[in-house]
Amino acid sequence: MIMVQQIEKDLLIDFSMPDYWERFICHTRNYQNYISLESYSVLKELIARYPDTTSFYDYSLKRAIQIPDDIILLFFRYIYRMTRPQCVNRLPIHCRNGNWMKDIDYCFLNIRCLGKGPNEVGNILNAMKALLTIRATGIHLAPFYECCHGIVYCQKSFYRINSDILVADENCVKVADQLKIMIECAHMLGKIVGFDFTPHTCHLSKLSFDRPELFR
Repeated sequence: MIMVQQIEKDLLIDFSMPDYWERFICHTRNYQNYISLESYSVLKELIARYPDTTSFYDYSLKRAIQIPDDIILLFFRYIYRMTRPQCVNRLPIHCRNGNWMKDIDYCFLNIRCLGKGPNEVGNILNAMKALLTIRATGIHLAPFYECCHGIVYCQKSFYRINSDILVADENCVKVADQLKIMIECAHMLGKIVGFDFTPHTCHLSKLSFDRPELFR
């Protein structure tokens, strides 16, 4: 076993990150103070492949999802040091409206579908891992608000992010900050991110009974 603090020192990543990142790392359920030699070898492989992000494309989605949680956090902490000045929430000028979806290639990503097993709901950490496998330069996120029956288009709220996809206690790390971290990880890999905001819901949602005009 190797201490995470020693790894951070060796990789020159023992620096302070924004508060929401630090709280996310500290409160993520599976984050450990020690990692195994096997996990450390996975981290070294990821670092060796970066910054050529195309070198990750031989990873299958299944293989990427199996990357240990603490390893993907350490990896993005490593590249954060190099990319943070460019890691801005900003689209190119010609893409600052809906036209970005016409001008670039993009991949539709449903966070809930990224579970490690058939009965497991995906989460933000798994989405961070899946980013490595996406060849497109843009990501179109499926709706991530509270929903009914596990159907993302059957929203029961247009304001609250679904707690199923969170990995840290929302009392410790703001819900919006957890989503922001995943988006920043996409930016570090040079990808543009948009999301599917649908101001309507389906017939199975309580909202459609309370406000029939929302049904479509």
